Amino acid sequence: MAMEALSKLMDQISPDHQDWVNSLPRERQLELLKMWEDHGGNTELGNIGTDSNSVDPDALIEKFRKH
Repeated sequence: MAMEALSKLMDQISPDHQDWVNSLPRERQLELLKMWEDHGGNTELGNIGTDSNSVDPDALIEKFRKH
């Protein structure tokens, strides 16, 4: 299920960020998904009623990279 959510996120980010996310260990990818969900990203993993446009995925990845 997490891989489906990661795929949804990957579809929304720039190619440079896709390469970077793919280079992350699985644990960090899951942390990124959690952060995305916490900021309103729609991974369909329990975010009923959230607006998938409420967060800019590329901006979130920039924030995550600094984290």
